[in-house]
Amino acid sequence: MNLKNEILNFRFDRFPVYSFPVTLHPPERVAESILVVGSEEEIDQADLAFLTKVLGAVRKDMQKDAKLLLLAPRQHIKLAEWVKRGPIRQVLFFGVGPQRAQLNLEASPFHVFELCGVKLLFAPSLKRLQADKALKSALWKELQDMFELNK
Repeated sequence: MNLKNEILNFRFDRFPVYSFPVTLHPPERVAESILVVGSEEEIDQADLAFLTKVLGAVRKDMQKDAKLLLLAPRQHIKLAEWVKRGPIRQVLFFGVGPQRAQLNLEASPFHVFELCGVKLLFAPSLKRLQADKALKSALWKELQDMFELNK
């Protein structure tokens, strides 16, 4: 059998299919100072109402101060691109890990840290937060530090 026949008889269906992640690019300009990143399949209207209350507690308006990004299952963002496009100073991740923001780091939940002048906070999904008083309390403590409400 020659090489040409071997190539023609090769079965591609023997290999698993890998789908590449899709990058969600920022608009030309981001006007909001807070970026909120969540998972599209985990957020409903009740979660959005809860998020609005959370931001209100730190004296921020969901409509004016925050940009909400809901990522589809295979979608990710390049956080550096989003930060370059506007005055983003705080980023809240709910149910989304650092790898979905193309950050090569380990992040503990409920621990605010600063990266290149931007404060980041990773937390469980909004559904989990609503259902657990201890998680809400931990979130509140970190948000106070993040938004400097204790000063």
